[in-house]
Amino acid sequence: MYQKGSFVFYAQAGVCRVVEIGPLTGVPDARAVPYYTLEVVGEPGRVFVPVDTAAYLRPVLSQEEARALLEEIPALGAASDCGSLRQWEEQYRGMVKSHSCRELARLLKTVRRRQGNLERRGRRLGGVDERYRKRAQRLLYTELAVALGVSLDRAEALVEERLAAGAG
Repeated sequence: MYQKGSFVFYAQAGVCRVVEIGPLTGVPDARAVPYYTLEVVGEPGRVFVPVDTAAYLRPVLSQEEARALLEEIPALGAASDCGSLRQWEEQYRGMVKSHSCRELARLLKTVRRRQGNLERRGRRLGGVDERYRKRAQRLLYTELAVALGVSLDRAEALVEERLAAGAG
């Protein structure tokens, strides 16, 4: 069980802070079990999740794990090339659903490589690539910012530096 004030990664929302633990009051259909009241980091609103949920919920990376991931990013391999847009989308979806910061970094590296390949042929990155890149950026940057105790902008800069270092 997570403690009040701790940060968790919730599959449906990303990084959240536990603000309350207890039964929901004033909700007629709520089960009589304790719920986590989660504030989504960087976004308005709260999420209510039963403590005994089967949904994916994990602690955010520790500071040491976040630093190790940043060191690993240049050596991460991009995902394999796919044939169709549908295959790219399935691959990206699987990377996001893994709930792994490492896979999110690989997704960003893959989109960066794909963008370079498309630009060399005079083409632009498509909507599927953009949509998954933005989702991966939001999830990864937020988790690293919380884990490292830095601003979202600083977390973005750290990731982008490491992606650029591995682009050669």
